[in-house]
Amino acid sequence: MKINRFILSIIMISLFGMMSVFAGGANEARLYYLPRNVANNRSVMIELTEQKALTVGNITTNYSNTSTNNLAIFRLRNSLNDGDQPAPGNIVMTISSEDGWYFVNENNPTSKRSFELNAFCVEEKNVNRDYSTTVSTQALGTNTTLTNSSATASFRKVGNTYQLSMPRTTFSRDRLSMFSAYIREYDICVKIPDTNTELETGYYQTTLTITTTQYYEHETKVSWGVANLERDGGVRTMTETITIRGYVGLDPEMDNSSYSFSVSSASDTYTMDLGITSQTTPYNVADVQFSHLELVNSDPTSSENTLKNKFTIYISPTSDYTASGEYRFIKMNSENQARTAENTIYYDLYVNTSSGFQKFSAITSRMTFPDGSIGSAGVGTPATTFKILPVYSSDQISQAGAAGGSDQWKETWILDQNIYLKLTNASLQATHQSGLYYSYIYFTLVAN
Repeated sequence: MKINRFILSIIMISLFGMMSVFAGGANEARLYYLPRNVANNRSVMIELTEQKALTVGNITTNYSNTSTNNLAIFRLRNSLNDGDQPAPGNIVMTISSEDGWYFVNENNPTSKRSFELNAFCVEEKNVNRDYSTTVSTQALGTNTTLTNSSATASFRKVGNTYQLSMPRTTFSRDRLSMFSAYIREYDICVKIPDTNTELETGYYQTTLTITTTQYYEHETKVSWGVANLERDGGVRTMTETITIRGYVGLDPEMDNSSYSFSVSSASDTYTMDLGITSQTTPYNVADVQFSHLELVNSDPTSSENTLKNKFTIYISPTSDYTASGEYRFIKMNSENQARTAENTIYYDLYVNTSSGFQKFSAITSRMTFPDGSIGSAGVGTPATTFKILPVYSSDQISQAGAAGGSDQWKETWILDQNIYLKLTNASLQATHQSGLYYSYIYFTLVAN
């Protein structure tokens, strides 16, 4: 069992307005986006002062959530069909920067660190339905001839964007199945071009957006013993937004686990009025995000109930989620005084359900949550500890053919949930001293 913790400190203004590796089973024509743990993760970062870049020797055939120096940010897996396409030629992915190709200091936007991108291609060739014996790994340039296929791929900067050009592959029938001639996997990586020891200390971040040209995806269907590759949807494009963090002159105590877990402030975290006498809408005080991806070679369906509970996020008023406590605001500088209605304000935590805002302590198993933002929520042990579970899903991304290949599934756990609070009726009716109040909410991730 692994435990990670986040503490959300809520400071209040005064009361009165003082304010997939296919492993040989490439039967279908698809494009997959596989993020690394540095993408959209506040607790995994890149050290920014030293020059660094990945080389071919750092790139592995099998997908991993982590990479050397956290420089690989995502992988694309491409076995799109060379025929039937909305536009001829390669599929092109464009990467743009919202920050002009700089990491920007989170506390001082004038302090910036430039960076570049580089890319690699792992090309696996189908030899008797086996993709593991003929594999090449290459750094991509303006026009790179891929070793196994002699197809041309490229990665280059065009104006203020990077463009990755990816060839498609042909498919052939082998006994009762269709197999792609090649599986190609592309790693997109951050490159720090030089050493800069004059950067301002702090945390930095940058945001990238990726988009692709249009493409079709296909699946293998067998009818009367004959396999055919058939289109399984309309024209598609891929769009993703990725935020990456860096650091300078700090010991960030990073958690390099394969999952991403963060808790950040929300719209009302630092701007609540505690002097109100009635409250209809809860205050939005925390944004909890979690993501994890795994590739497995056996069907997870039979273990789905267990897998849904693999990750649990506990919310508690004390640092020990197994201990009871009270959700309360304390007036600053009253810590050594007896707790009274004048210097203490109590509240309850809420979550948004399909029936509206619901107090955590009243959540039942029959409640559902909008937009698939949360798998489930409820009361833990003790009763002042609450728990939320990410949304679990699995998709088969590779299927064994009748004469070879293997099955593979992509499992994901996703959570993007806001946490709310409302003052208790007793605190709404009480008279409180004016001043600044604060509270702590503890978030603990337990991975089983």
